[in-house]
Amino acid sequence: MKYPAHTYAQAFLEVVKNITPADKPKVIKRFIRVVSKNGDASRLPFIFKTIQKSFIQSTGGRLIDIDLARPASRSTTDELTKQFTKKDFIRFSIRPALIAGVRITINDEREYDNSFARRLKKIFTA
Repeated sequence: MKYPAHTYAQAFLEVVKNITPADKPKVIKRFIRVVSKNGDASRLPFIFKTIQKSFIQSTGGRLIDIDLARPASRSTTDELTKQFTKKDFIRFSIRPALIAGVRITINDEREYDNSFARRLKKIFTA
């Protein structure tokens, strides 16, 4: 990677905050061209996730990833969502490898893992 993802994120957010909504598609296309020209096109998903995380944190929120073993009911997802603030960005995803339970990751830094897969791993590696 020619530049770290956080450098791309800072540059992108700095440019986007000063443009009109009509110009955003053009800026995004140019940004992708610059990243590709620098040889970092394969890292675009990581760069966009870093941009998203930086934007959410700049507004006082957190990036919350909630992995569930299987689809949950609306009441369950609502109950999980209530545990966080309105500024937080919450992503739900289904991960059958968890077998049962939930894993919550906050800002890719802290993790709460209450999955059956973790419990099995803990039993057999102890």
